[in-house]
Amino acid sequence: MKFKSLKTRVLLWFGSIVALLLILFSFSFYYFYNKSINLSLETRLYNQARYLHETVLPHLKKGEIIDDDRYDSLQIAIVRGDDIVNQTKKFHLKHFDTYLNATKPFTSIADDEHMSVIYDFKFQKPFEGDILLYQKEIDDKAENVVDTLLVLNPILLLVLLFLGHQLIEKVLVPIRSVTQIAKNVSVTNFATKIPLPKGEHELKDLVDSFNTMTDRLKEGVEKIDRFNSDVSHELKTPLTVIKGEIEVSLKKKRTSEYYQQTLHTIFDAAHQIQRIIDDLLFLTKFSKKNIKTTYRLSDLDAILLKTVDKYAPIAAKKSIKIHLDRLEPVAYLVNPLLIERIFSNLLDNAIKYTPCDKNIHLSIYQDNQVHFKIEDEGIGIAEKFLAKITDRFFRVDASRNKSIDGFGIGLSIVENCVNLHDGTLKITSKEGVGTTVEVLL
Repeated sequence: MKFKSLKTRVLLWFGSIVALLLILFSFSFYYFYNKSINLSLETRLYNQARYLHETVLPHLKKGEIIDDDRYDSLQIAIVRGDDIVNQTKKFHLKHFDTYLNATKPFTSIADDEHMSVIYDFKFQKPFEGDILLYQKEIDDKAENVVDTLLVLNPILLLVLLFLGHQLIEKVLVPIRSVTQIAKNVSVTNFATKIPLPKGEHELKDLVDSFNTMTDRLKEGVEKIDRFNSDVSHELKTPLTVIKGEIEVSLKKKRTSEYYQQTLHTIFDAAHQIQRIIDDLLFLTKFSKKNIKTTYRLSDLDAILLKTVDKYAPIAAKKSIKIHLDRLEPVAYLVNPLLIERIFSNLLDNAIKYTPCDKNIHLSIYQDNQVHFKIEDEGIGIAEKFLAKITDRFFRVDASRNKSIDGFGIGLSIVENCVNLHDGTLKITSKEGVGTTVEVLL
């Protein structure tokens, strides 16, 4: 039978362990207590036997009766060979010879609530013989303890179960509170915060972790909503263009030149959609699990020079000068495709947002880290937008115009590529002055 309640399962485990411990304790206590009683009786009989041997036996004549009154309930017999030469009047131990040949001198016999003990003391002088001491109907204290334990153990178990139940209830109170508040959290409701409990304990860490998780979920949902909105907007525009051009073209017959112009417009819109899809697929192509298998020892300075050569004609159209302030040989284990994408996207952005006749400065070098820095004299980014600038499809309002091509995915790709290399991306900017981006690997 399975118990779904955590409290019930904990209580069952607790009860089982306590019951097992009580049983083990009872057996151990009985064993050692019984052993202690037997040892005490054996010691007393041994001392009595020594007293008889040293004090009484030298004065006894063969066949003389030992005085009973001096030894209370103790029965005594002095044996020589197989014959009893002296004894008390009430010595009635049957088959006494069995105990003479026993391996141990002390023997105890349990009988209901009483016990009997026999002790065989062997001596050599004044003749070779044995002193047998026999005492019966001794109150069995060990058995009394067993009876007491049989009554106390169930009571103790019930008391401990009750205390365990109360303790579990006390522990579960704040957990139930956390659960109740957690049930109210949903995709549309992240406002609820669980109050931090007082004191330093695990539950406080749990609540703190939960609150942090809800903050992350809220941020993630907001990003997804913004992503859905932006991707819908970015794809809707070229699709609307395509649909509009086709509808106009189908209304009546057009000239071949008009159809050709329409096809060019549709081609540009389709190409725009293809670029958006390619960029989105690129973001999901690599992961932390597979990226390291693609690492190669690459010359990053050579990749940068190749990228500069690629974008030099585009910069020249705006009379923008690209300066290599610090170019040092850097060989590093990387994915060369991703590194080239980092350089391309950052340089492309710098050229896009830098006015004509301005400058772009590049540096790449290595100390304890690889440093790549790009500084432009562009329009800059307001401080309030810096935290969101790497989000997918995010574009600063001032840049949302048709004169600047792009979809707001470039910096998101850069950040993803840097993260896949366990690197750091630093962006600083000032409106009207320019932007500095530094990549650390």
